[in-house]
Amino acid sequence: MRKAFAISLAVVLAACDNDVTLTRPDETLARATLVRPSKPPPLPSDSVVTPGGYRLRSTVHGVANGHSLRVRAGHLQEVGQSDSVVADFGPYVDSGGSQPLLPRHESKRDVPGLGTGWVVYTTWNRPSGQPIIYDSTNWVVPAQPTSHDGQLDFLFNGLQGSSWILQPVLQWGTSGAGGGTYWAATCWYADGANTYYDSTLVDVGVGDAISGVISGGPNGGGSYNYTCRIHTPEGSRSWSESNVAELYQAVNTLEVHYLASCSDYPAQDSTAFLVKDIQTTNGTPSLTWTQENIYEDCGQWVTVASNGIPGQVNLNYGEASITGLAGFVAETSGTYQWYSNPRNGTGSYSFQWSYYSPTNNQWYQMGTSQNQTMSLSGWDPSDILKVTVTSGEVDSQYVTVYWSPISSVNLSQPYSCYWTGAPMNPSEGTGGVPPYIYDWLVYEAGVGYSQQVDTTNNTSDTYIYYPLISGDSYSLTLTVSDALTSASNGGTGCN
Repeated sequence: MRKAFAISLAVVLAACDNDVTLTRPDETLARATLVRPSKPPPLPSDSVVTPGGYRLRSTVHGVANGHSLRVRAGHLQEVGQSDSVVADFGPYVDSGGSQPLLPRHESKRDVPGLGTGWVVYTTWNRPSGQPIIYDSTNWVVPAQPTSHDGQLDFLFNGLQGSSWILQPVLQWGTSGAGGGTYWAATCWYADGANTYYDSTLVDVGVGDAISGVISGGPNGGGSYNYTCRIHTPEGSRSWSESNVAELYQAVNTLEVHYLASCSDYPAQDSTAFLVKDIQTTNGTPSLTWTQENIYEDCGQWVTVASNGIPGQVNLNYGEASITGLAGFVAETSGTYQWYSNPRNGTGSYSFQWSYYSPTNNQWYQMGTSQNQTMSLSGWDPSDILKVTVTSGEVDSQYVTVYWSPISSVNLSQPYSCYWTGAPMNPSEGTGGVPPYIYDWLVYEAGVGYSQQVDTTNNTSDTYIYYPLISGDSYSLTLTVSDALTSASNGGTGCN
């Protein structure tokens, strides 16, 4: 049965001097009545679905794991580890202009069904003259859809320009890269005609922490170098593109294709994209996301829980979503307050709050007013907060509240060119919730920007770097992340 009303929540941080309230804009928006459409017809045998829409199978190219893309003499090439040309894909087209590639050049089929393509998303354009050099976003693999209609559900952060887009993508369904009725992840690079992907998908499970990272920037030769990485507990994918066009717009997107019913969406209310960091050549920007809700036929919408760095964008799959709270991170112990803003229903509401303690494996009832305060302290990495609202029907919503973040990183260099690092919270022991992602970045003066990446479930990680140019100077940064938090530490190079 379709929900009779939906709930959003705002959170007020009472532990700080300056309270911050996160709310969903315009709680009075009407939603269209849903009529189940006919199932779309089968996909033509010469076509596949990609992030960006339908493509001819002949225009979708898998790039071997460990290989990279580069532009040389005007052609886009796949390059092996020995710098040998594995494939030449022909002229590299950069049409220029001031309008981003997608969803303007999205390829969609006119078939019966629900709205397809970029259904809801956020965008941010970098300031003039300040190229984006880093975009790091975390989210958690959502529940599987309850219907299997051949649909494709894509979730990704990414950077795009007027001709190309680079995306670390989580998918459910079978795309041009493969897959099936399960979640999988890899990186994609595409223009309006051709699509490239890391040829080996990483299969992931519900509840896995995903980290999508794009780094790079100007290479000093009038073009740009980028690296796309997607980290999961089951493995990572990383590939680079060099001498390519600038990617000037950051996005967070829910894209779908071939949907026949609302149960083709993930079977949960929303997915929180935790925007850990975005950097330009001028440092940390002042960032405000633009929200775009293109199709709302299942009640889906995007909300910005928090602008700035770090920030949070919620991709909501249906009407009954909690706004601004999914995956909420409490950076310190203290007292926090949540506020329920129900809409629809009969207009008369009653509330019941409760929370679940993982340590005691037990639910506890709390208050019955429209707001609820809760003190977060101790060693639990998370609590689950629930509000039940009754107004003609009963609707319950949950949110996981993480309060044990990674606050700092211990980085040491016991030997030349050899480092060891671990997440540390000096006041409370090791912070964060495993598995951890160790992101080692190296800036070498003579060769521009380079990096190495490692993903592990260990409590610490080691790294060895060999300079590419003898005697060259460089600096090193280690960022340690879990599903929702991160911290960094830097060091100097070795001789």
